[in-house]
Amino acid sequence: MARARAALRVFFRYLRQEGNHPGESDGGGGGPPGGRPLPKALPRGGDQKLLRSADSAPPRLRDAAMMRCSTRAGLRVSELVGFA
Repeated sequence: MARARAALRVFFRYLRQEGNHPGESDGGGGGPPGGRPLPKALPRGGDQKLLRSADSAPPRLRDAAMMRCSTRAGLRVSELVGFA
């Protein structure tokens, strides 16, 4: 939806510049709604601290393997969960 609104804004801006706009419409609604801020990155060494926190219990071994896979391959959580 946001892409469609952005495309309309650009299109109507182009029409205004060319003098062929059909009124004062710009696609309506202004910009996209304010979203949540991006998550903070782990500090240097933070991933190793997380990996060390996993002990030898089987679920924790799985979690440690998933975290190593995600940090080494640069996977997002949604991509990583698709493997599991």
